Amino acid sequence: MSPCNCFRCTLNRIVYQWEDYDLLSSQLESIHKNGSYNSNRFGISCPFLNHNPIIIKSIEETFETFYEYWSKRMEDVNTDGYQMGDVLNGRYQITNLLGSGTFSNVLQVEDKDSKINYALKFVTKEPTYRRAALFEVFILHKLNNLEHNRKQRLFLQMFDWFHYGGHVCIVTEMLSISLLTWIQQQRQQPNHNLIGQIGHIAHQLINCVKVLHSYGMAHTDLKPENILLVSDDRTDIRLIDFGSTMDDYSLQHEPSFTTVSTRYYRAPEVFLQLGWSYTADLWSIGCILFELYHGTPLFVSYNDVEHFIIMEKVIGPFPDWLRNAFRQIYGCSNDGNDTITTTTTRTEPIPLHEYISEPNNELHVQLFDLIQQLIRYEACERISLEHALNHPFFEMIMQTNNEQGLPN
Repeated sequence: MSPCNCFRCTLNRIVYQWEDYDLLSSQLESIHKNGSYNSNRFGISCPFLNHNPIIIKSIEETFETFYEYWSKRMEDVNTDGYQMGDVLNGRYQITNLLGSGTFSNVLQVEDKDSKINYALKFVTKEPTYRRAALFEVFILHKLNNLEHNRKQRLFLQMFDWFHYGGHVCIVTEMLSISLLTWIQQQRQQPNHNLIGQIGHIAHQLINCVKVLHSYGMAHTDLKPENILLVSDDRTDIRLIDFGSTMDDYSLQHEPSFTTVSTRYYRAPEVFLQLGWSYTADLWSIGCILFELYHGTPLFVSYNDVEHFIIMEKVIGPFPDWLRNAFRQIYGCSNDGNDTITTTTTRTEPIPLHEYISEPNNELHVQLFDLIQQLIRYEACERISLEHALNHPFFEMIMQTNNEQGLPN
């Protein structure tokens, strides 16, 4: 089988072969002269590198940074690689820690040239996450230049990126809280226009993913944490975190057993290693819409088997093909006799329609109809994003918001 030549796989191969610096130097010279990268040793042929400065910069700086770091075994000042007040890349001064994760931190920085505040994603040195960060740079560069994004500002805006002591740093616009935090806030205070705000967020999210798919990309990690509000006083959103994004080539050539998405938002075909595509994103959107409405995830589980038990109780009986695939993967029948141990943190799952808080309100009923069409077991039966945008729920939301003078 010939090697995959998509950007992600190309980057994966070359960073594992950085030791021969003379060879890397000759390759850099070839890139400068020809705008392309070819190597018999690496088994790489990437004609799409031609005249693409963002990819060339990624490869060049990956070579340089890995060689410098591993050859000198340099130690950073502390485990994070930065201190408050540090100036990164001679320009961005760290003023605050906005958030921290296992593999990256998000810092607030001030551009010493323009005095503008930005968010800076500071990624760990671990090679797997460095490569994911470089791929995210590539995706953000591509997305930020889309005509749709220039008109509607759908995706996170990247302004700069660079290496700092072996870390990948991505400079982006400053945004507000995540959708997860927003959901938690709604549970703590009454919101008389919650359904209208859900409609506004849902329409933007579906439109955003529709544009992403139309350009041959699947996000694969849609969840409330990866959707940020633009400001505290509005429900305009931006989609973030494109380190796991798959392009057309990757979707066709990635092994079917590749696991994507966080468990709560993962489609059944991904669990069951049946092969998956863009429609896995649709399932995730349906789960997010339910969480916006109810305040808690639709499927809260601690292992795969429990997840499927909950899924069947909420959505309904599995079709034969799904039941057989479940039995083959997990070695149990899931014949309906399985029980879920309830705890103080979770209630017994009930059928989806029973979660509707106002069953006589057609707006609520239509929202759940949309959710139900997004989380069909059969991927090909899920509503298309084009049809989802024209669902009666959004028509009713638009009419209601117009009557109340609210944004659509």
